Amino acid sequence: MLKYIYRNLQNLKNTAFIINDTPYTYEETYRLVNNYLSFLQTLSDIDSIGIVMHNDIETYAMIIASVLSDTGYVILNPENPLERNAIVVYDAKLSCIAGSTETDSEIIPSDVEFHFLSNIEDIMDIVPFQEPDDKKTAYILFTSGSTGVPKGVRITKKNLRAFLQSFFEIPIEIKQEDHLLQMFDLTFDVSVAMLLLPLIRGATIYTVNSSNIKYLDIARVLTSYPISVACLVPSVVSLLRPFLPEINLPKVRTCILTAEATSNSLLNDLRPSIPNADIWNLYGPTEATVWCLAYLTNPHTEMELYHDLISVGHPMPGITALIKTDDGITDAMNEKGELLIGGEQVAWGYVNDEKKNQTVFQMIHHGSQDLRCYYTGDIAFFNEHGNIMYCGRKDHQVKIQGYRIELHEIEYHAKKFTNCNAIAVAKEIKGNTQLFLCVENFTGADEDLISYLQNKLPVYMIPKQVIHYKQFPVNSSSKIDRKKLEHAIES
Repeated sequence: MLKYIYRNLQNLKNTAFIINDTPYTYEETYRLVNNYLSFLQTLSDIDSIGIVMHNDIETYAMIIASVLSDTGYVILNPENPLERNAIVVYDAKLSCIAGSTETDSEIIPSDVEFHFLSNIEDIMDIVPFQEPDDKKTAYILFTSGSTGVPKGVRITKKNLRAFLQSFFEIPIEIKQEDHLLQMFDLTFDVSVAMLLLPLIRGATIYTVNSSNIKYLDIARVLTSYPISVACLVPSVVSLLRPFLPEINLPKVRTCILTAEATSNSLLNDLRPSIPNADIWNLYGPTEATVWCLAYLTNPHTEMELYHDLISVGHPMPGITALIKTDDGITDAMNEKGELLIGGEQVAWGYVNDEKKNQTVFQMIHHGSQDLRCYYTGDIAFFNEHGNIMYCGRKDHQVKIQGYRIELHEIEYHAKKFTNCNAIAVAKEIKGNTQLFLCVENFTGADEDLISYLQNKLPVYMIPKQVIHYKQFPVNSSSKIDRKKLEHAIES
């Protein structure tokens, strides 16, 4: 699959990217990618290169060059606290980082080599494409960790190839004349799909300016350009709900909803705005290389709901999905258990965390074969149609605007600052999941607590409000009753 990206970059003359309303052709993109491929060949002794996240052609070209080479990439968000970026740098063992602005060097540790992308030599020679080694790193994405430290998921070139092949074997068509929306931060796994899938088919990618109010810029791109394939997070659609009656997008042929559970009520609000679109619900944890389950909504969708949540469908080609109960693997209809994912898309594992790897990546004997599976932590079951129904998280992990968040990470930092008990609560209010922090017997200033968290956590993990308790409610097992805390928050 990767060879098609290289071929298109070399041969196509049409537009590859529209970034901040500026078009860049495949030919222009190729010149940068070729330069960066040559540069990466001089770094043959490194596993991965760090790339500072920006919405510009240089950043995208460096990601593409990394994907086409034996070098992996790790995205660093300049908006994240310096301490968090330092953890990512050292955990991924990055010795070299590239960025498109000279000030990017200020967000990385001083002992790490920095390269300004504009200073990378413009070469005349063509760097020939060679298929990357399957065992090499494709990328490492860092997700929220329950100990207060982000954890890095290592995806290999083999994992990535398996995902790309699997996607094109389900009936979601992407053509050269398509125009695709790429609304995801580059630290999020769906950005990988929305970058590489269009390039494989020679289509045009429209990016979103994250420095603006994101959901409004998404609406602007959708209504200003002939988008034919849109991939959206349900919470973003929810934010757009007041505007949906005025949005008419007849050119959207395919709409993908992903990263969060999708409600049928939201689906019904969205349909009139995209009257000619097939609407897919795609599921997949970062540990399974973007998507692994797919569901095409249809007129009978309302007949198979779980508390208004639509199905996540069937396994994509090459994927095995299992439901594990306390009694073992079950194929029984309507029997809930933990969802396990097996296949070549299942990640190598977490970097520097062998204990966690042994816990969530395990060999399962299924049928006549032994299969390496990822324990997703999601509760699910097979319905009467053979589709998988998502029921929620096994633990207290949540997703907000597509970002996977461990509530324990917020609690960890809050407890360190307050020296008090702290519980993070995620609650849906008017269709949007919002974060609240409940603290027990804390006498300090809320502003100081929030300021501390802002220096430790990304902006999407900052609680909306601090709620004070003299004593937390407990359940019959003398455990803190999280449900009562959630119910006490006013909607």
